[in-house]
Amino acid sequence: MKAKEVRMELTTIAVDVAKSVFQVAISSRHGSVDAERRLSRDRFLTFFVQQPAATVLWEACAAGVEWPSSAVESEACDE
Repeated sequence: MKAKEVRMELTTIAVDVAKSVFQVAISSRHGSVDAERRLSRDRFLTFFVQQPAATVLWEACAAGVEWPSSAVESEACDE
């Protein structure tokens, strides 16, 4: 039996964490930003779960520690 071929877009989502907002940049081509969003904390997870599978670059700071685990626990990561 042949394994089902999965085709993923090579998308990168970069997340910058601030006190009350997330600055998100989405890129599907090396060296360019296709879209930027400034999202409230309330809207971030809703936005994130609507995105296709992607590599996520997360700001490394104390404020950003809890959010990646929240995204993993949400529908964003479909196993």
